[in-house]
Order: sequence, then structure tokens, then C-alpha cells
Amino acid sequence: SPFLLLGAPLALIGNLLWYVPYVLPRLIVSRMKLDVEAIATNKLATGFFIWPLFVAVYAYIAWRLGGLNAALATAVIAPALGFIALAWRERWQRFREDARLFFRVLSRRDVAQRLAEDRAALTHSFDGILALLEREETDQG
Repeated sequence: SPFLLLGAPLALIGNLLWYVPYVLPRLIVSRMKLDVEAIATNKLATGFFIWPLFVAVYAYIAWRLGGLNAALATAVIAPALGFIALAWRERWQRFREDARLFFRVLSRRDVAQRLAEDRAALTHSFDGILALLEREETDQG
């Protein structure tokens, strides 16, 4: 997929920017004495404070290095890079699963043969439906 290739550098930057804010709520909550039912809620609440804090820190660094325009751009781009990293990871996992299945099917001739037969039967059915639709269109027209 082109997104996997083109998005990889952006996803890498997003992972670098957002790794600490991603792990920090888990570390903070693991240090607290909480009931099991409260762990997820506290991670979420901690994240609601940590993520905007990191956006502000990144924007401040950009402001110090490049001025107001850099800070504003960073405040918009940094979260977008995080979302790109998440989307890239999901697509990468799907790609790996598909590739694993593909190579597993290739290694089993009986499964590959059955899938080829199923594909041929589906193609034949679709061709029949298309021919029927074309005949109906011709009869009506």
C-alpha cells in the first residue's frame, strides 16, 4: 500500500513525539494504589492532562526556535502526526496478517486449489448476473 511507504517517515516522527505521552499515564497509574476497576479510568484521566501538556511543550519549543508561526504549526501538526502513526500501525498490522495468510495459503496446495475453484465459480456467477442484467436492459430499451 502506498500509505505504508509514504506514511512511514511521518509515522516514525509521530511515534517519536508521542511515545512518552503514550507510556506516561500507564507509568503514573501503575505507581498508584488503585482498585482494578479504577485503573482504566485513571489512565484516561491522566492522559487528558498529559496529551495537551505535551502539545503545549512542543509548541513552546517551536515558538522558541521559530516564532509564533512555528508554534501554531506545531500545535496543529504534532497531533496530526500522532494520528498518522496510529493509522499507519493499524494498516501495517493488517498488511502483516494478509501477507501471513497469503504465504500460508501458498504453502498448502489443497487450500490454494479450493480457493482458485471458488474464485472461478464466483466469476462465473457474476458473469451470469451481468449477462442477465444486460438482457433485461436490452428488453426494456
